[in-house]
Amino acid sequence: MSTVALAISLDMSGSIAAAAAIGCCVSMIGYATASFRDNKIEGFILQGLGTSAIQMPNIIKNPLIALPTVITSAILSPIAVCILKMTSDTTAAGLGSCGFISQILTYQTMINDGMSKNIVLIEILLIQFLVPAIATWFISEFMRKHEFIKDGDMKKGILGVDLIDKRASQLEKLYTSNVKFFIAKGHIILEKGNKLYRVTEAGEEVLIDEEVYVDEYSEGKIIWKDRDFNEHTFIIPD
Repeated sequence: MSTVALAISLDMSGSIAAAAAIGCCVSMIGYATASFRDNKIEGFILQGLGTSAIQMPNIIKNPLIALPTVITSAILSPIAVCILKMTSDTTAAGLGSCGFISQILTYQTMINDGMSKNIVLIEILLIQFLVPAIATWFISEFMRKHEFIKDGDMKKGILGVDLIDKRASQLEKLYTSNVKFFIAKGHIILEKGNKLYRVTEAGEEVLIDEEVYVDEYSEGKIIWKDRDFNEHTFIIPD
């Protein structure tokens, strides 16, 4: 589900858009902070400035990991809207901290509403970044202490990489040490007995070519020579 599309379809604006924007910011900054133990700086940047959607598989496994962001958002949004009088733009309502676009649009909206530039900047910094990070960190650490959240519960899984690694590990147990694996674009390429295979999600091996001598593996293609030393290129599908 696209939060931007939802905000536009509901025609959110003003204080409603501000509350929604803060909720999205809390989600992104909150998950980035709460999962820092598992994902380090790479995961922090990915979730804080990209998307927190990568936590969805983890939330399904352990819904309790959503509590720090839900609690923080439920408290922070009313304070920002009712006390600090924050407003925002329709598009900003669903973007959170992604690329700082929401912050730019919120800044423009509040300035147009007649608020001081300095006040607006401070409120955005506090409400959309600092307070969500601090609050979710304290709540998540409390939950970790009482084992509601365990190490590894929030480890990121991007574009099925975790699943692919798991499948590769399973395949490695089935074949000999002579088998070579190459993983790219969500596919497992298997080199076994001078034959080249693409492994499907169901674990089936689809023959690409036989009597091969692989010359090069790259992110998007495999180059090999056949028994007559003719060069072939296999473009790995998206």
